[in-house]
Amino acid sequence: MEDFVWRLTGKETIYQMIALAEAVESARGASRSKRWAYKKMYLDGLWQKISGRVEALRKGDVDPESIWCRDPWALLELLRIAG
Repeated sequence: MEDFVWRLTGKETIYQMIALAEAVESARGASRSKRWAYKKMYLDGLWQKISGRVEALRKGDVDPESIWCRDPWALLELLRIAG
């Protein structure tokens, strides 16, 4: 499962859902048409998580500290070390 997630990280949602549908199909024989249903389920769940933040951004009620990377230089250094 971890390989599956890492392989698809950063790809567009529909390609992630195609891979999910293919994995489910090979395990259970599900229909290939499920990929769009999986995408909708994913986006609905994502919206539940982020809708409050989106609305706060629209209203201008967001504390910048709540969305900033706390120590970008440390993050950049870790990324440099990791290659």
